[in-house]
Amino acid sequence: MTSVLHRLLAGIMIVVALGAPVACTKQETPAPQSASPGQSQPTTQAQSNIPVPADAFMIPAAFDMTGPTSAAFIGSIKPAWEDYWNYVNENGGILGRKVGWRIYDSKQSPAEGPQVWKRMVTDFPKAPLIELDGTGVRVAVKQMAAEDKRILTGVGHNLDTANPPGWIFTPNNLFEDMIATALEQYFLPQWKESRPLRFAFILQDAAWAKAVEDVIPYLKKIPNLEVLPSEYMAGNAMDLTAQMNRLKDAGVDVVWIQHVEPGTAVILREAQRMGIKDKVKWITSPSVDPVTLFPLTGDLINGLYQLSTTNSPFSDDKPGVKLVVDLFKKNHPDAQFRPGIMYAHEMLVLMVAKEAIDQTVQRVGSWDKLTGEALYETYQSLKVDTGGLSGPIAFGKNKRWGVDYNIIWQFNAKGEPRAVSDWLKTSRVFPDLQ
Repeated sequence: MTSVLHRLLAGIMIVVALGAPVACTKQETPAPQSASPGQSQPTTQAQSNIPVPADAFMIPAAFDMTGPTSAAFIGSIKPAWEDYWNYVNENGGILGRKVGWRIYDSKQSPAEGPQVWKRMVTDFPKAPLIELDGTGVRVAVKQMAAEDKRILTGVGHNLDTANPPGWIFTPNNLFEDMIATALEQYFLPQWKESRPLRFAFILQDAAWAKAVEDVIPYLKKIPNLEVLPSEYMAGNAMDLTAQMNRLKDAGVDVVWIQHVEPGTAVILREAQRMGIKDKVKWITSPSVDPVTLFPLTGDLINGLYQLSTTNSPFSDDKPGVKLVVDLFKKNHPDAQFRPGIMYAHEMLVLMVAKEAIDQTVQRVGSWDKLTGEALYETYQSLKVDTGGLSGPIAFGKNKRWGVDYNIIWQFNAKGEPRAVSDWLKTSRVFPDLQ
């Protein structure tokens, strides 16, 4: 991915510099094209009635550029951001207005998050929407987003970002709901043994990962499911003999991994070394990107499951998936893989944000009236068709995630994720958040 990014950065007009963020927007005259998912074409009437400012509509964003998860952000999320907004600009912008951006480094640090937020709000006092990735970082600035009246979006979602309902909106489901969905809708219906299915977590010893244990009271009420004690590992752990022995002795059947790519690779290697990798079903959350994971695991990735909000990149008969795959191939022609889960999830976030901005400007009748409050009103009842990239997107008064369906992928030895389930109706662990 590094060489691909170098070519990409050489091809765009302004480079985003770490530590010295610079606004980016392409300037060529767009050629009108037919509408695609996430890139609906405004009507001529709407364009003629709403004056288009000469300057770009600026969206600040903060990614982990130098922290512990920077490989996935640099390799997948940042390219998806650039590829999508460049595509929007090449196809007329949003209601005729180009989109620009400035990227900041959050270091995936909850301690750093508030300072980065202050810089973004100071640099762009009128920006109604900000992207800040990393669930722990978003939790750290959640109250600030409400006080500043800015929509905060990004990939990943957990109970702390969604409850109480605030100004954080993302199409991704809660991690807790995803875990319950995988068990209730996929693994348990296939379970044929006379005993309960035994389930356990193996978690990074960090607040963002351990937060998913909020789902345990719900899981303990599911018939025919036994929840074993969670296992924890430090971010840099290499020897998991004790953890694997406990899982082996307990006869675990399904293990949910909540970790980043290096830790997930260690888990798979240690499971192989301890002789339990092929005896257990291992499933990971969307926080792990296969493009970053596969070089660390090689064919040990074979058999790993992943629960996703977006369709498999091999389902490109769906127009929304085809758009994502085509943009990826166009901008990264030498990439070994099809787009990974983080690239696709970031595209989904941006499709939804673009549609929210479009709808809000048309509703209020002027770009000058596009405030955080106006965008918040739109998001509260926003519905978006992503052309099969995801299930239907629909937010609600207390519903801060967009999708109500998930799908399960499984990787082969080449690191290719194929869908092994249909769309699964998402289990709702917290029914009051609707």
